[in-house]
Amino acid sequence: MGSITQRKSKKDGIRYTAQIRKKQGGKVVVDIAKTFGKKTSAKAWMQRMEAEIESYSSLDAFVSARNARNARADTTGIAVIEAYLKAHREEPQKTKLQYLKMLKRFPIAKKDWRFLTTADFIKFGEDLFNGVRPEPIDIDAASTEDFIEKPRKPQTVANILSHMGPLLQHGGTILGEKLPYEAFYEARETLKFLGIVSRSGKRERRPSLDELDKLMKFFFERNRADSRCVPMHLIILFQIIGCRRLSETTRMRWCDYEHENGQLLIRDMTCPPRDPST
Repeated sequence: MGSITQRKSKKDGIRYTAQIRKKQGGKVVVDIAKTFGKKTSAKAWMQRMEAEIESYSSLDAFVSARNARNARADTTGIAVIEAYLKAHREEPQKTKLQYLKMLKRFPIAKKDWRFLTTADFIKFGEDLFNGVRPEPIDIDAASTEDFIEKPRKPQTVANILSHMGPLLQHGGTILGEKLPYEAFYEARETLKFLGIVSRSGKRERRPSLDELDKLMKFFFERNRADSRCVPMHLIILFQIIGCRRLSETTRMRWCDYEHENGQLLIRDMTCPPRDPST
């Protein structure tokens, strides 16, 4: 039977370490441990590992299987993200790619994702909510501000976590490994209950004409002062009239416009999902 040891840390508060030790012939052949923030999580992990050990015909068989698993493909978060991106036939959209690259710079990306638990995902969600920053891209050029925690809104936390789901669901399959996406979705439900993640708020109004006038004046003056600036005043007008997505607008080229016919080609236009009943 395993044991649970309680330790108090100034940084993380009370932590619980579950440890399982098995002897054979007077020699320790199994010695595994894992630390959790909740005693219930530590107990659940210990029971799960005890059941896994009992499922093998002998301790030697368990040790051999565990060593074989540890010798498999790299399944750290960084490796999972890289494998996921490499397997894509087309490069993900700019926003998604930015989020995936940012995820690689959080401490959780350096862990082996095969062994992540619900508690790990909840802790990550809490860290995001409290404003933990990813590691700077260039640590040598980083300033003090790059390490200052800036709390995030529940909608932002939900957006970041939404990119982890596909990684856990499909990244493991790509690498030939089983990743704990069930634990992730369980953690996400708990984070919703705690108010740490939530859906984006609904837009209840459009900008007034006075607000649009102020925006247009600001961007026009900025562009007139420096012609290198993006002509946002023109883009705003086009977006109001064209109602195109930002990605569709930024993909436009001069050659896509047919002046004679007054037609404009929209590349890779996103088609909203239709109701199957219609």
